[in-house]
Amino acid sequence: MQVQSYLDDDYEIIGISDSKLTEDYLQGELYITPDEIINKQFDYILVLTTNERSQKEIIDILRMKGISINKIIVPRLLCQKDSEYIPDLKRDLEKEIVRNTNAEGFCLGLSYSLRGLNFNKLQIDCIDCSWHGLDLYYCYKSRQMFDERYKTAILVFPYYYFNYDMSLSEYQFNTGQILACRGFQDWHNADKSHNSVIDDYLISTELFGKKFWMNKRWRKEIPREEKIIENTATGIATIWKKKHQGTLEENILIFERLIQSCVGMRIVMIVPPIFWEVIRRDDVQYILEQKSYFYKIINRYKNVIELFDCSNLMQKREYYYDYEHLNEEGREVLTRLLNQKLFGYDY
Repeated sequence: MQVQSYLDDDYEIIGISDSKLTEDYLQGELYITPDEIINKQFDYILVLTTNERSQKEIIDILRMKGISINKIIVPRLLCQKDSEYIPDLKRDLEKEIVRNTNAEGFCLGLSYSLRGLNFNKLQIDCIDCSWHGLDLYYCYKSRQMFDERYKTAILVFPYYYFNYDMSLSEYQFNTGQILACRGFQDWHNADKSHNSVIDDYLISTELFGKKFWMNKRWRKEIPREEKIIENTATGIATIWKKKHQGTLEENILIFERLIQSCVGMRIVMIVPPIFWEVIRRDDVQYILEQKSYFYKIINRYKNVIELFDCSNLMQKREYYYDYEHLNEEGREVLTRLLNQKLFGYDY
């Protein structure tokens, strides 16, 4: 039913196939036996099961029958469990810009600002552009929506930021986070990923995107986390232990364009807090390597950027729910620190 309801008007279902049936009893579509598929003209075959083992079995059978893997699609968009809570960031920003005519600045970043700052208490009227996993490229796309009347740009960027491309992250597709960027109609490097899961999402968006997004409820909400980080050794994600040279080089160019676009504004860069105590010792080295590379880039712009490195400032367990994300108490403390340091507001 979802396939029929959300399928774009430019496509049609030409038939149904199942190795365990001899005809379609449910939808009245033309039944095509698995052996006949290879003789039919079609754009894609959709594998309509959410069970990963069954998906693999079906794909293997189809490939053995001579079907190209490029024509076999798992419509992952329709299987997205959390899709009702993914906003359209571009549309939300457009509305906020119109609504908040008094805003003096904007904040670009990912979960460290979305979760880590209380914008209602920040001593500057600031439009929050943050979203989970948002990379430099999409931050720059967001920045382009703001004109010259804004006086302050707040950038909340972690050390690893230049080594990260959201559009190449299968995780960000599977969690639905990158789907919040759909309003930009630009999936950046995703089509170069050579990742079958990402390919499935892109084609699913082409097939079902227009109607699927129209029939869901969306909201951007700030997650509330009250729990305190446990006293257990934590390892950083494997992705940060590898140097992604192409991504690093491209992000340097994107960052340069971002800074140039903010010339004339007050540019404040914040490195979010890290709770070092729980990070495994062998993994601390990787973070320090990222820090070294980060500073080599940032130091080129030290005359135009006010850098506030908070990575060592908040070393109390009760402020965190994991080693790099603040809980509600930590969020209030960081906001207070920024008000004191950057805006001269003393509580």
